[in-house]
Amino acid sequence: MELIFLGTGAADWKEPKKDGEYRGFTSTLIDGEILLDCTAHTLKRLREMQVDWAQISAVFFTHSHSDHCNPEAAGRLAEARRAAGLNPLKIYGESSWIAHVFTEGEGYWQLSALEPFQEVCLGAYRLLPLPSNHSSDYRLLAGSTGSGPAFKRETTLHYLLQAGGKAVLYALDGAWMLTGTWEALHGRQLDAWVVDCTIGPGHAGDYRIFEHNDLSMVQAMAQTLMAVTPYGPPVLRTGAPIVLNHLAKTLHPSQKELDEMLRPPFIAAYDGMSLRL
Repeated sequence: MELIFLGTGAADWKEPKKDGEYRGFTSTLIDGEILLDCTAHTLKRLREMQVDWAQISAVFFTHSHSDHCNPEAAGRLAEARRAAGLNPLKIYGESSWIAHVFTEGEGYWQLSALEPFQEVCLGAYRLLPLPSNHSSDYRLLAGSTGSGPAFKRETTLHYLLQAGGKAVLYALDGAWMLTGTWEALHGRQLDAWVVDCTIGPGHAGDYRIFEHNDLSMVQAMAQTLMAVTPYGPPVLRTGAPIVLNHLAKTLHPSQKELDEMLRPPFIAAYDGMSLRL
């Protein structure tokens, strides 16, 4: 399995830093055919890497925020498949919003609404949506009560991706790990953990820890994931890389400084980075 990190930045990456360093919004390509999120920056990176848009058969969205979900970009991928005479683009997203952002029949796509803990099989790939601790403003009118309208809020998602005997937990965006997500990992072993680390070192007290991780939070969770617990052996295999992703422009030092500071198994992702498992 190969993961190519097309973009590794949080929503504050509107333009490069003064020194020219730049990160696109987070999006990851799996084995040249599955996208995890599709953003305003994804198509440019795919073109730069000479990836044929038509070969991307599916997009799995983590949530509806605009730095993760750009309907126009996904629509252009779908049109590339139509022009190539291929099957419609498969689009997956959590049930409260996906069919309201991508209307069935308005584009060359096939929609699938996801629910947490209900696994999806796509060829050789299995993807298990898991709930994440991240806020979303998206609300679907779900009916009414005696006191007024009732809304269903979006459940943002992580994904447990399995293929070819490898397993990766793709955990963007979100803070800590919810209990149900932790319980779903019992008895499994991960070959990599791609994790939200929006907040870098030196920002103690930042309010964003309630929906994003800082480095100390990732390190604390890693200790448990790498430990023998009453539930069984370590969830993270020995030597499994922990890839820090969704790095905020205003809350992290440069890539060079991160590389000098971090020690294995921690790795700071960068745009265009490839991880082979």
